[in-house]
Amino acid sequence: MITIADIKDRLGRKFRGSSIDDIGGVSDYSLFEEAASNLLSGIDPYETVRLHRFNHFDGIYDYEAPEYLKGKKVIDPRKQDGRQHEGFSQTFIKDFDIDKKFKSGKVSVEFQDGLKIIRLSEKGAASLAIDTTNAVTGWEASGGATDLALDEVIKLDGSDTLKLNLGVAGGYIENDEVDAVDMTEFPSSSLFRRIYLPSITGLTSLSLRIGSASGAYWTIAGQPHLGSYREGVNLVRFDFDDRVATGSPDITEITYQRLTFTTTAAINAVRVGPMTAKLPTPYEVPLYSNQLFRDSAGLWLDRITDSTDENKDDTEIMLERDAENIFFYECCAIAAEDLTLDDEAEKYKLKLYGHPGRDDDGGLYGQYNRDKPGEALPPTRRWLNFRGRKRITRFR
Repeated sequence: MITIADIKDRLGRKFRGSSIDDIGGVSDYSLFEEAASNLLSGIDPYETVRLHRFNHFDGIYDYEAPEYLKGKKVIDPRKQDGRQHEGFSQTFIKDFDIDKKFKSGKVSVEFQDGLKIIRLSEKGAASLAIDTTNAVTGWEASGGATDLALDEVIKLDGSDTLKLNLGVAGGYIENDEVDAVDMTEFPSSSLFRRIYLPSITGLTSLSLRIGSASGAYWTIAGQPHLGSYREGVNLVRFDFDDRVATGSPDITEITYQRLTFTTTAAINAVRVGPMTAKLPTPYEVPLYSNQLFRDSAGLWLDRITDSTDENKDDTEIMLERDAENIFFYECCAIAAEDLTLDDEAEKYKLKLYGHPGRDDDGGLYGQYNRDKPGEALPPTRRWLNFRGRKRITRFR
């Protein structure tokens, strides 16, 4: 792999009549970052394929995408072990949401409140219901929590919810009469619970006590399954592997729970939905990255200025020869435009993109896409045709 220093040397040879320091964007590296953006807009370099790993849970469709995911360029979501079908197909937002509970093998890449997520519709490992919230029987509010009641209007996960108000310092709801549950087969599960928060002002943390008695329980810190807490419905995850024991709880006889909210301001009309334990299935997703650079510490970058290298000219450009050539000529075209060498800039653009009107010539980009076409899953859209009385569903 070549470095930024190598590209600078080659630019110096191409523009012998000008000092490399006269070219805008060289000293602050913005020229190279612009060239990288142009290249990634035109090709999917196979050198940029990365493997994103996460745990998938049955009935949980949304997973945080890595920050380096290039657009919607996922290639092949799959189980790390025991693949069961040919592969996923990518759909658009609406089609995915309509079909997610009924069709497996679907993936969608979306933004939710500024967070990029990967959505998977796929059956997962076993689940175990821990409690229901369709009655207040056994539940008590304390520690600043008040006005516990059953809400039959706002439902979460198909169930009625527990409604409560939180004081300035938060509070908790507790139940030591939960129907006994045996979690022996779920020691490495995650516990999921949806919670409706009309406001997150002052919310510091959530924690769960779960065990066989009020003096024999595990404590688990809660975390939003996606991003950070937000106003509205939050899917909160409690990872059972991170539990800390008090006393000697019996995993075969789970009958006690306490859900604690820590706040610095009162929050009214919170709703709590039922909780389910779900076993994880390790998944991996090969995908295209938007990061072309890597520093000496092995850190992948989309901006050279983020490099930890003392001399950022040592930053590597992670491309093999054919893609490297495209990157270099993108640098040349940008440099020529900066130096107002219009004829030179046009020459480099023709080399990159080919001659307009000539079907047999797509330049370096066309040649690369013929030799190494992108492997990302193209989104398909469903539409309906009506033939006589029959409805025919088609995809494109």
